[in-house]
Amino acid sequence: MNTLNMIKKNLIVESKDLWSFAIIPVCGGLFGIILSTIIYFVSGREFYMELSSLMVLLIGFFCLLFGVAFSERNSFTMAVTMGVTRKNYFVSRYVVLLAQIALTIAGMALMIGLDKLMFPSAEHQSLAEFITISPITIVVGCLIFPIFSMFMGMLYVRFDRKFFWAVWGLWMLGSLGIPRALSAMSDRPDSAIAKVGFFIKDIVTASDWKLGVTGVVVLAIVLFFTVKLYKTQPITA
Repeated sequence: MNTLNMIKKNLIVESKDLWSFAIIPVCGGLFGIILSTIIYFVSGREFYMELSSLMVLLIGFFCLLFGVAFSERNSFTMAVTMGVTRKNYFVSRYVVLLAQIALTIAGMALMIGLDKLMFPSAEHQSLAEFITISPITIVVGCLIFPIFSMFMGMLYVRFDRKFFWAVWGLWMLGSLGIPRALSAMSDRPDSAIAKVGFFIKDIVTASDWKLGVTGVVVLAIVLFFTVKLYKTQPITA
């Protein structure tokens, strides 16, 4: 089976999962709007905190990075068992992940638009004001993110339960740490957790060439180990 046919077949097989990568973040965004509305009325209708886009971003990120990882075992094992070359599967998986990222971004754009329409007479505050990312950074990030997702997927295939517990730890760290860091960045900028937040912000908002050099180095390392895992992973099922 050639690469183009494998890409078409993979898109068809994973079509249900593709749409879930838009629907799930949108549901998270709706939950964010509910929280924002509650905060709006509790605050005496003084301001509207736009939480929807943040919820979509967080849920979409974890879906793409970890949700894909947990589906990798069945997809990889089934494809290789059916005679698909690992090279063709690698390329087709990358294209499928690009489609999933596009749907996630579409869901995010929809929820950001809804956030802007809520209570137009109120003062709107957005957590996105802390970070300004150039369009080039977004495009490059979308192109390289599938490699990281595939790397996480192969780690799950290789390490199974150990990977699960590592993901759970990262999830808890992100759930508890990110809101605290964002709050500290505005209220306690000299605190340790705020400094961590500003450090990450500086990386994300660095000049294009610095971010590009850093991205190329990190991508090269991750790509090397991802390809190695795809080549050497035995089929146990």
